[in-house]
Amino acid sequence: HMRRRATGETVEPFKERVVERQAAPLRDRLATWVGSVGNQVGDAEPEMPDGVTDRAAEIWEPLLAIADAAGEHWPATARAACAYFVASNSNRGGSFGIQLLADLRRIFTERNTDRLPSTFVIAELLEMEESDWTDVKGKPLNPRMMAKELSRYDVKPTTFKYDGDSVKGYTTTGETGLADAWTRY
Repeated sequence: HMRRRATGETVEPFKERVVERQAAPLRDRLATWVGSVGNQVGDAEPEMPDGVTDRAAEIWEPLLAIADAAGEHWPATARAACAYFVASNSNRGGSFGIQLLADLRRIFTERNTDRLPSTFVIAELLEMEESDWTDVKGKPLNPRMMAKELSRYDVKPTTFKYDGDSVKGYTTTGETGLADAWTRY
């Protein structure tokens, strides 16, 4: 992981001309090697680790093909890295928006309803102990932040009757409801 340099730490200055000179032999060897395995790598369909599908597989496929062509420990090392990074990414709980959609689904399911006012939803989100909704960029989640994030998933607040009053909030149905986003994300 990259970390900011501490006050007392010194770092050797990066000089591109020196690095270019040092890297030239390696660059030339790599170019020769790529020329010899280019067709093999280009046509390869490497075996993916379990659970690596869709976009992750698309990203990792050329890297695993290169590792397979390199031989020795590289195929196993690359697959271990792939499995680790794909699994750790899927276990993170998703992005801010994905987490918001998941928590909204939980609220709507617990209330067994297809519509809730924004004020009620915000209050419920802020009450969730295991979520970070009380500190989103230094302040609690508010209706404007929520609407902006949900718009990325084509979910928009709408006006409807709730307990006899006209309120702005979210529904699970309709073109701009939550159901489609829940299905997709």
